[in-house]
Amino acid sequence: PFWENMTGIRIAIGIVGITTGVIAAYITRVQSTVKTQIAYASVVQIGLIFVEIALGLHVLALVHFSANAFLRTWQLLVSPSVLSYLVHNQFYHFDPSAPKKVNTGFRKISNSLYILSVKEWNLDAMLFRYLWSPFKEIGRGLQGVSTKLTSVILIVLMGIGVYALVAKNSIPVFVTDILPLVFSATTLLLILKAFAERGDARKAWLMIFASQLFMLLAILGNADLGLKEILICLGGASLSAIMGYACLERMHAIDSDILLDKFHGYTFEQPVTGFIFLVSGLGLLGFPVTPTFIGIDLLFSHIGLKQYGLIVFAALSFVFVEIAVLRIYSRVFMGQHKKPSHAIAYRSS
Repeated sequence: PFWENMTGIRIAIGIVGITTGVIAAYITRVQSTVKTQIAYASVVQIGLIFVEIALGLHVLALVHFSANAFLRTWQLLVSPSVLSYLVHNQFYHFDPSAPKKVNTGFRKISNSLYILSVKEWNLDAMLFRYLWSPFKEIGRGLQGVSTKLTSVILIVLMGIGVYALVAKNSIPVFVTDILPLVFSATTLLLILKAFAERGDARKAWLMIFASQLFMLLAILGNADLGLKEILICLGGASLSAIMGYACLERMHAIDSDILLDKFHGYTFEQPVTGFIFLVSGLGLLGFPVTPTFIGIDLLFSHIGLKQYGLIVFAALSFVFVEIAVLRIYSRVFMGQHKKPSHAIAYRSS
C-alpha cells in the first residue's frame, strides 16, 4: 500500500530490476568459482522479480521467488559433481588451438564489458563514494555535539511530539504538517550518529532505539492508531532494545571495554550472549521474529503519498539503521578475539 498506486515508484522499481538483471548477468559470466556464479545468477532472477512486482504480477513473483530458491539450492548441492565432470572433460578433451582475435569494434566493446564485469562495474567504489561516505561524514560531524545537549534536545522534541498527539485538534495545521518532517529528520540524524559512533556501544544502541521512537512519532501524526496498534509497534522494538542493552551491559561488566573503534571477538567466549544480541538486533530492525515486523507495516501504510520529505527520511533511515545495528554486533562480537592467549588464524592457514 505504500507505493503500489504510485506510477513513478513502480517505474523506478522496474528500472532498478532491469538494471540489476543486466549487470548481474554480465558479472555472472566472468566469475571464476561456481558458487559466485550461482550467487550472481540468483541476483539476475531477483532483478526480474523486481520487474514482475513493478508490473503488479505478485503471484508470478512469489512463484518465481520459490522456484529460484529451489533451483539455486539444488545447484549448490550438485556443484562439486559438476566441477568434477568439467575438470574431467577438460583433461581429456582440451583443445589448445585458440580462435584468431579480430580487432573489431565489437571486440573492443566485448573486452570493455569483460573488464567492467570483472571489476563488478565498480559498484562497491561508487556506493562507498556517493552513498556511505557523505552520510558517514554527517554522522562524524554530529559526534561533536555533547551527549548532554543531545539528550536535552531529544527530550524536548519527544515532549513536543507527545503533546502534539494528545492535543492534535488544537494545534495549527501547518505545525502538524511540519512535525512529521522534523521527527523523521531527527530519526535519520540519530541513526547516522550511531552509524559513525566509535565510543561506547551502549550509547549507539540507545540512539538507535530512540530513533525508532521518533519514527513512530513522525508517522503517528498521520494516523489514528488505537492503543493496540501502538503497543504492537512499541512492544517488539522495546523488548528487543532491552534484551540487546542487557547483552551489551553483560559484556561491559565482563571486560569493561565495548568501544566501537575495533573488533573485539567476544562471541569466542560468550557465544550465547552474542546470539541473543543478534536476535535482539534483528527484532529491533523488524525481522519477522517480533511484533516489530507487523508494527513497521502498520506505520508504512500511514505515510501520505505527497509527504516526499517523510518518504525520503523514512527510506534512508531504514537503510542505515540495519547497517548501524549490524555494525554494533560485528564490532563487539565478531572478528579475531583481542586477547593474545586465544588461537588466531595466521595468513599461512
